[in-house]
Amino acid sequence: MQLKNTEILKGPLRYPGSKAAFAPIFFEVVRQLGLDFETIVEPYCGSGAVSLYALQNDICSNAVLVERDPLIYAFWYSVFNHAEELLDKIASADIDLSTWHNLQSLRELDVPGAAPIVDLGFAGLFFNRVNYSGILSAKPIGGLSQSSDYKIDCRFNKPDLCKRIKSIARLSGRVKVVFGDALDVIRAPGAYGAGSIYYIDPPYFDQGKRLYRHHYNTSDHYELYESLAALNQPWFLSYDKHHVIELLYKHFNLVTFGFRYSSRMPKLVDELFITNHNNPDGRRIGLADDWKIQSVERSEKLAEASRFVDIANGFAPAR
Repeated sequence: MQLKNTEILKGPLRYPGSKAAFAPIFFEVVRQLGLDFETIVEPYCGSGAVSLYALQNDICSNAVLVERDPLIYAFWYSVFNHAEELLDKIASADIDLSTWHNLQSLRELDVPGAAPIVDLGFAGLFFNRVNYSGILSAKPIGGLSQSSDYKIDCRFNKPDLCKRIKSIARLSGRVKVVFGDALDVIRAPGAYGAGSIYYIDPPYFDQGKRLYRHHYNTSDHYELYESLAALNQPWFLSYDKHHVIELLYKHFNLVTFGFRYSSRMPKLVDELFITNHNNPDGRRIGLADDWKIQSVERSEKLAEASRFVDIANGFAPAR
């Protein structure tokens, strides 16, 4: 596998924890590990940054984007199947509080089939661009009073967004967008062939409830661990650094790395990068000194983490 192009394709979504800047490092790791694959599967699509980077650089042939949130699913489905209709809707829309209120009924839907797919997809883009931090369930930038210096439309640059969507839509013949639960996809690995790898970026353990509409509780994180432990195909998992996650994946290869999500973030955030791919010689991989696959060491907080895991597994009652 050769990295032909290091340019990052700019996505249209503002997403908490987006891995756009991480994608080149990730695929350098994959390259150094000698993994060749035809399809990348992202069970937690979100911004889709890693898969889009892979396709843009011809690292693989196809991508499968799986998304549980109906608004985000509908947006990506519209990009790859109804791009012109979506672009027309963006061009004609008023980016104001009236539209924000008018789209509220779509924000309440739990399945995509309950509304026209492009209407739902536009609502996903709209709320993502005009709400605080791109959080679909949040209030609009500037608040409902619009008394702030920053107004609801300050992050909705129509020409730029349309340009990004047009660029991504060119990949449409190589992308399959699936509405569904990530765990169901991980538990049915044969669906996408032997020549596939999985990039898994689940809701944060610590801040997931605040950031995502479909967040995970402790038992959900434990179910993900069990599903990955049973998956034989190569998988790579990124997580916020937390002692519970370190304990769960203590028998897998794990590295902690510092990551800055944007130039506006003044400091690095520690994240975990975990894989089932064995690298017994422990050789250095990636682009930075701290990118070395290693077994996780037990931290001082693993006793506390053990109780979380026991609760998730049904062995101990929650206090």
